[in-house]
This record gives sequence, C-alpha cells and structure tokens, in this order.
Amino acid sequence: MTKNLAFFLAIAVFTANNCLSQDISRVRSYLDTLCSPSMHGRGANFNGAKTAANFIKSEFQKSGLKPIRDNYFQTFQYDVNCFEGRISLQADKKKLVTGKDYIANCISRGGTW
Repeated sequence: MTKNLAFFLAIAVFTANNCLSQDISRVRSYLDTLCSPSMHGRGANFNGAKTAANFIKSEFQKSGLKPIRDNYFQTFQYDVNCFEGRISLQADKKKLVTGKDYIANCISRGGTW
C-alpha cells in the first residue's frame, strides 16, 4: 500500500510540475506587446484598451479557446479623466467645456498663464 501511494504521489508531482510550467519567452512576448506604445497604455485615449482587448481575443482564438457566450468580451464601465476639484480652461477669454472643447491629458497638472 505504501509503495502504491508513493508511486501515485511521484506521478502527481511530475505531472503537476509539467502542467504548471510557463513558456517564459512567450509570456515576455505577450507582456512586451501589451506594454508597447501601440497599445497606448491600454487606456481610453487612442483606443488603447480596445487594441489590447482585440489582441487578447485574437490570441484566445489562435489557442482554440471558445467564447463563453457569443463573444470574447466582457463589458464594464469606468471613469475617464477624473480630476478632483474644479477644472477650468479659457482661451481668448472664452471658457472651454471639458470633454467637448478639450480633453485633459492624463499627465495634465494645474497652472495659470
């Protein structure tokens, strides 16, 4: 009985080791792609999030993964360009409307000119 248990434990350990290993060069390739300038930080500006989502979808399809429902995407909402406090910008004494006349960059900071 002890020999059988040791045999099955050895098989489990070797099998688990092979199942859990990762192809590091493949993982790095995915990370390089998702972190590349073409993904625009995976943010809302320049559709970086959509570009990244489409890349992931194509990789899922290449791997033979099937979508759970009718597509590979999960919709959700998130706030974009949220700034604490008041934002105002004027040009030629005309007050501009945030989101309509301009979009603040993620690295924007306060200032007066």
